[in-house]
Amino acid sequence: MTHMDRRKACALQAKHLAKAIKSIDDLDVFEPTQSRAVAEARHVVFYVLHTRGHCLTTIGRAFDRDHTTVLYGVIKVKRSKSLLRLAAEYAAAA
Repeated sequence: MTHMDRRKACALQAKHLAKAIKSIDDLDVFEPTQSRAVAEARHVVFYVLHTRGHCLTTIGRAFDRDHTTVLYGVIKVKRSKSLLRLAAEYAAAA
C-alpha cells in the first residue's frame, strides 16, 4: 500500500468514526475548532485510528495536523477513563 493509499484509508476511517459520534458533525472533527467537545471527539478518533494500526504521522496528515498533536490526543484519551470508554463505544459502532 502506498503512502497516499494509507492516508486516504486513514481519512476514510476517520470520517466513518466521526459519523459514529452523534453529537458532532463529521466535518467539525476535521476543522481547526478548539471547543472542548470537538477537541475531545477528535482525540477519540485519533486514539481509535492509532489502535487500528495507523501511524501518528498518517493520522496527522489526514487531519492536517502534526504527529505530536495526534500523540497528545492519544495520550489524553489513555489517561481519561470517560474518553477511553467513549473510544471503545465508537470503535464498536464504526
